[in-house]
Amino acid sequence: MSMIAFTCIFGGALLGIFVNSLLPEGQTSSNSRDVVRLTMGLVATTAALALGRISYCLTAYWYAPKSEGEVILDKIQELSPKNDTTNDRSRTRPRAWLGFEQKTIPVPGLLMMMLIAWLTVLFVSFGVFGPRNPPVLIGLFVSALAASGAIFLILEMYHPDAGLLKVSDAPLRAAMAQVGH
Repeated sequence: MSMIAFTCIFGGALLGIFVNSLLPEGQTSSNSRDVVRLTMGLVATTAALALGRISYCLTAYWYAPKSEGEVILDKIQELSPKNDTTNDRSRTRPRAWLGFEQKTIPVPGLLMMMLIAWLTVLFVSFGVFGPRNPPVLIGLFVSALAASGAIFLILEMYHPDAGLLKVSDAPLRAAMAQVGH
């Protein structure tokens, strides 16, 4: 997903540079630049809010109050066991353990797609109104890489047990061993 984001974002910058070469001189005047800067400020703010919301969704998943289904599950698990084969661990698991057992957290896909779209539009405007020279191209490349890197890191946090940034389950296993004894 982050490679797709990088391709869209940097591709938008390159598209903007191409469109710049097609525009007549009057359409890239300082007045046009000022209006586009203001509107792109709004897009950048919206993208930052979306990025914050995506991060919040991750945090909210781990620390949210129990859902109705989890409350029902807890009540079922509070019932007395009928035999000795009942797993004690399943009766005492907090939400974080449930996340590790499920191995995935839902990613807000529509929000992620909109974030990538807003960043692409933003970089198109950078390409349209920026000068065409190697330092600007390198700056756009590095900025697109940084934005897609942020998306990559956020998506990695949605899967703590897999990927490049794995959260060790050793503390969880040690705690489970203590609960079992």
